[in-house]
Amino acid sequence: PDSSSTATAPSSVRFFAYGDTRSRPRVHNELAAEMLSMVKAAPSFGSFALVSGDLVSRGGAENYWYEQFFNPKKAPNLQQLLSQIPFMACMGNHEASVASKVYNFNATLFRQKFPYPYVDPNSFYWSFSYGPNLKFFIIDQYHHYEAGSQQLQWLEQGLSESTAKWKFLVFHAPGYTCGNWHDPLDEDEMIKVRTLLEPLITKYNVQITFGAHNHVYCRYDVNGVQHLTLGGGGAWLYNVTDFKLPNSMLMCG
Repeated sequence: PDSSSTATAPSSVRFFAYGDTRSRPRVHNELAAEMLSMVKAAPSFGSFALVSGDLVSRGGAENYWYEQFFNPKKAPNLQQLLSQIPFMACMGNHEASVASKVYNFNATLFRQKFPYPYVDPNSFYWSFSYGPNLKFFIIDQYHHYEAGSQQLQWLEQGLSESTAKWKFLVFHAPGYTCGNWHDPLDEDEMIKVRTLLEPLITKYNVQITFGAHNHVYCRYDVNGVQHLTLGGGGAWLYNVTDFKLPNSMLMCG
């Protein structure tokens, strides 16, 4: 079931997709300037921006939201972009950060800044359609999505009922990626994506997954599904390390 309204879309669609905008608002502002130029040159780019989490470094603190995302002096281009196109975001681990290595996954401030039509008032998963042919499922990796969970049941029902030609999953920590891990828990998230989400991705013909978390660009083709890591939105870039995962298509730092 769709948890938001369906937008009217043209026959061809362009949208921006990126993540990990945290830490360096001036870099994000430069990217926003490029996107504004693209929208001006080709208005079809003015559909929306798909953001794969970690918008700020410490999402549990109001001053981080101002300094890294909503500051008109440090990021005027970003403020203009926010006023022109919708930002469709998933929650990353840093949205729940209240101090170094301390997390509150209620993420009250993220909910206030981005009041999407979440399916569950205690978590952050939802979906939206753009015209009849595009369906996006936003996954919350930081609340229950184990086998039999409400979130996984919702996802399978939505995928099975969707008649969209293109179906996409959006979540923060990818299942196929490259770069340096933050900590051992990242491997747990990778395993969850492969064991819990990938069977549904395959069964219901999802074409693309959008992630971030690792501050690199990476694309893996796994059984025809494109797994994108789009972590270059402003955070410090990582040195790329190939972990010898199968079907690596393209990697760059």
